[in-house]
Amino acid sequence: MFSTLGAPWQEYFLDKNRNTFESVRLMVGVGGSFDFLINKIKRAPLLWRQLGIEFLWRLIQQPQRWRRIWNAVPVFIFTFLKWRYFEQKKNR
Repeated sequence: MFSTLGAPWQEYFLDKNRNTFESVRLMVGVGGSFDFLINKIKRAPLLWRQLGIEFLWRLIQQPQRWRRIWNAVPVFIFTFLKWRYFEQKKNR
């Protein structure tokens, strides 16, 4: 079963219904992947993908995603670096 509700709703749905469908052996949250497959949303140009900035293309196409992108890029990087260089050494 594929769920395309987007994060975090697809994860909540799959977790809540994992025992509901007895014949389903695999449940996958695919988010917006199908949007690309059916050409509902255009993919970023190849150069943007190669540079690792496809998220900027998505932000331009869907400005309402700014909060999600903010949490995924700068907030995540800052949190990881804080953990890596400061908090991890406390536990040694």
